[in-house]
Amino acid sequence: MHRCLSILELFENICEHVNSANQAQSTLAALARTCKGFTGPALNCLWAVQTHGMVNLMRCMPPDLFEFGDNREARLLRPILAADWERPLIYMRRIRCLYCSVPMAGVSELCASFPDDIGSLFPKLTSLHWNNWTSGDDPSILLLLSPRLTSLSVSARLSETMLPAIPRTCPALKNLDIYRCYHMNSSDRSALSSCLRDLHSLESVEVVISDMVALEHLSRLPCLTSLTTRLLANLPLPSMSLPFIALKALVIRYNIEQVTRFFQSCSGLPLNNVTIELDPCPTTAAMDKLHTALRQGCSHASLLSLAIEIQDDDPPDLGDDAYSAVNMESLRSFFCFVNITSLCIASCVGFSIDDQGLKELAITWPQIRELRLRLEPYYTDIHLHPQFSLRCLSILAEHCRALAALEITLDATVIPSDPDTISQSALCRLDAGKSPIASPAVNVARFISTLFSEHD
Repeated sequence: MHRCLSILELFENICEHVNSANQAQSTLAALARTCKGFTGPALNCLWAVQTHGMVNLMRCMPPDLFEFGDNREARLLRPILAADWERPLIYMRRIRCLYCSVPMAGVSELCASFPDDIGSLFPKLTSLHWNNWTSGDDPSILLLLSPRLTSLSVSARLSETMLPAIPRTCPALKNLDIYRCYHMNSSDRSALSSCLRDLHSLESVEVVISDMVALEHLSRLPCLTSLTTRLLANLPLPSMSLPFIALKALVIRYNIEQVTRFFQSCSGLPLNNVTIELDPCPTTAAMDKLHTALRQGCSHASLLSLAIEIQDDDPPDLGDDAYSAVNMESLRSFFCFVNITSLCIASCVGFSIDDQGLKELAITWPQIRELRLRLEPYYTDIHLHPQFSLRCLSILAEHCRALAALEITLDATVIPSDPDTISQSALCRLDAGKSPIASPAVNVARFISTLFSEHD
């Protein structure tokens, strides 16, 4: 055997390459069985990511222990003995990423029967995804935590007795997603706040914040680059500025007053991507305040992507003066973000913008790659009388040469008699919603395909 094949790293690189190819599992299994040098690295690749929880480990146990159904459901046939763990232990140390869903027969029993003298259940586990849609606590998750864990995602109840174990057992945690934790009372929320404050290496967090101290702690973390959050309506925000010195991506929901106060508590954040999801549909006055706060809270040079979406399925009455269509004055409030490449603005009451307004936008942001002027909810009929015409597509084709995705509702009942000869090849996705269209529709399709040869 060539001496290079005595280098473990070479075996590992070969297995990683094989793992990215088609039929990777069967190839890796063959390598593990037929070549001694490849056995360890191939098994590491095969077992590294377990997307079906502990099913594969259960299949390694004695055949009289579990009965498996067609949908991978397992039924425990007898009590689990210490000797039943002998074979699974060989593979458990190879698992690095585990997806586990509960209720699943056997999981709790499996965790509870783990030998006490072995140590960590999965000593090399770095990523854990735990879903438990039952209403009660399940302490099984605590047995899966380890000091090497850097990524934790939990969709389950985490009580005040369970939350302290996260920073205590996983001090190096970098990615934490507990946004979907539910049934939290005041004691649980206090424990969650303490949990967050005891984690100092976080880079990405998804969580509902109900405590000002926790928010201030997150804002001071030097490595936090991504935050997905909802601020409870009664959460008081500080008068001092929240630094968030490293934050690049922010998703914030749902109450517009709290979202506005959040940005008012910031100054020039170095954000690249901002997504705001609002529910209920905000008034025009509330949106104006939010726009002002955005200009104050975000760096004008760093922001590349801005999305303001509305999740309200019950749009306001069109006759209500508190709600008005999005106009050019609203869009101009974002022109200070000079490097925008993606803009998504949703409205429940339509857009009062015409072709000339869109031309102003196109000239301001010639570099834009994605533009979505979306009407919510999607089934609303207010976009049957849009002010945009087919001519606006020619404007975008001329001024936005990099535009790849466009969502816009326009009046396609009149096809320009003097179509422009401009052609733009970057656009590959066009969503015209319920745009009224001329008959025959093939003429509209021909006009669009002349401008955008690559669109879907």
